[in-house]
Amino acid sequence: MPAEAQRGLRNIPSYAYYGVCTEEAIAMRLAGVPRSAAARMAATIADEGLTSGPAAARTRLAVLPETAWRSALGGKGPAYRKVWRILDGVQ
Repeated sequence: MPAEAQRGLRNIPSYAYYGVCTEEAIAMRLAGVPRSAAARMAATIADEGLTSGPAAARTRLAVLPETAWRSALGGKGPAYRKVWRILDGVQ
């Protein structure tokens, strides 16, 4: 079995626990992003070439401008950003 397929199978419990379907979204959840926003934020940050992992995700999210949150999540983006910043201790 290819290594990527094995990795996908090993992540099935994490996908179920965190309620997401990609490794990048798991990193977002581990970085404190709400489940409803994790997949869209992961896609937004992946477009910028972020390496996976919660530490890298948290670092990138800390400097991500409000416009990026808004483009990923629509009108609720700034609210998600504010809540994330408070809970993560950035603000």
